[in-house]
Amino acid sequence: MLFRSYPETFKEVVKILDDYLTLCEENKVRPIVFCTPHTYGYMKHFNKKNRDTYHYVLRTAQEKHPNAVFFDGWRLQGFSDDDFVDVDHMNIQGAAKFSAILNDFIERLDQ
Repeated sequence: MLFRSYPETFKEVVKILDDYLTLCEENKVRPIVFCTPHTYGYMKHFNKKNRDTYHYVLRTAQEKHPNAVFFDGWRLQGFSDDDFVDVDHMNIQGAAKFSAILNDFIERLDQ
């Protein structure tokens, strides 16, 4: 997400997210937006300004679309390098682990 380097792409991504959430609202669908975990090394070296911008976009979307649910897998603990095929893609083991966590989160939404 090199937003600074690609300002037009950034605007387009923000609009696509807003359009998607608006479409869900208009059709009475409660969207769940999530990001998956990444390796510790990837997150440690991820550009802080880009990370802050990413979280700002999600916070702004959440404020504008309060019915939408946002799940930040970047902040999850308990994943190791063994859960990934590379720095930002989970392998089958990692995907199963994340899926179980996300499923538990979804099941608890309306409790």
